[in-house]
Order: sequence, then structure tokens, then C-alpha cells
Amino acid sequence: MQTKGITREQQTVNRINSKQDFTVGAKNRYIVGIKSLHTSDNPSQKYKDLYTDVHAFFKVEKENSTLGGWNDSGLYYVDLGTSLNDLDASLALAKEHKQIAIYDTLTDTTITV
Repeated sequence: MQTKGITREQQTVNRINSKQDFTVGAKNRYIVGIKSLHTSDNPSQKYKDLYTDVHAFFKVEKENSTLGGWNDSGLYYVDLGTSLNDLDASLALAKEHKQIAIYDTLTDTTITV
């Protein structure tokens, strides 16, 4: 029997179930959330569309699309997003999507909108 490596999809599901901070697909400096997929205190038990959402992301992954998860104040969030290199455009897009912050991958910091 040959052991196969774990897929990117399964790695992402595992990260979400264990409530790890992560982003996949980011090719540019700034990450902006576009659409909330899930928010709860326990995604492993409460995220009913987890496999469907992760599979859909990887099936149609576009050049600048992102999928990410993070913890904040006892809740775990999963969002679809996009990545850009222009700070002003990133902040404008974040305001348009009613985000409170964006993430800077270069400096590993959150920037309040």
C-alpha cells in the first residue's frame, strides 16, 4: 500500500477544524475579506458547509482569491477574500465590503480600515 500526501483541501479543512489562523491563495501583499463563510466558536461541530465551501474554493480558485480563517474574541471566522498590492485600493475595497481591517502579509500586521 502506498501512502499519498494530504491534499490542500484536506489541509485547509484540518486548519479550520482546529481553529488555526491561515490564508491560502494570497499572492499579493494585502488581503481583504469579501464574503463571510462562517462564524462560530466551534467550526468542527457547527460549520455544516465546510467541505462544500473548501472544495468550491479550490475548484474555481482565481488568481487573487483567498480563503482564510482566524480567531478573535472566542469566535472563529472563515472568509473568502482577495489580495492586492495597492494599499489605497485595498482599503477602499474593505470599506465597500464593510470590513473593519485588512491584513498585510509583508509586515504580518492587521491594518484598521
